[in-house]
Amino acid sequence: MTSETLQKPYLPDLACLTEDDFDRRVFSGSLAGSYSTDYQLCDLATDGYTAGGIGLQSNVTVVGQLSDLTITAPDGSAHHAVLTGQSTYKGVTSYSYSVCYVPLYYISTGTGSDPLQGGSWQVALSGQLSSVSWVTNALMTNVDYQQTYCPSSEQNLAP
Repeated sequence: MTSETLQKPYLPDLACLTEDDFDRRVFSGSLAGSYSTDYQLCDLATDGYTAGGIGLQSNVTVVGQLSDLTITAPDGSAHHAVLTGQSTYKGVTSYSYSVCYVPLYYISTGTGSDPLQGGSWQVALSGQLSSVSWVTNALMTNVDYQQTYCPSSEQNLAP
């Protein structure tokens, strides 16, 4: 990990993330195998609220063979990254992938419902990668955020 930005404006002493928290982790280097990072989301029993509108989003740009980039929920369900672009510079091709696991938001009102479950969420990257630039985010993933940063297959939006 090359950097982490953590903001917990309302309940800074909790070990889990609540509605308005923000946690961005940046990784770079190479990878042979797998690496993961975990986010702990609050549930009703922990903070009297929940993780609210927080969702998880991750994007990676790699040179090499990506096996998978996943976000796995505490119940074992997982979302897998999709290819979002590629470019070639001086004969080296890099590939960009993105994945989201987000709560439902209504486009008409901009409000969310059904927050993600509390517990330990894992974001995992695997492959044989000579170059990796990887960012993971736990943050409010409202309508605009999902439409901008989540592949259409990963958005959780209703009319």
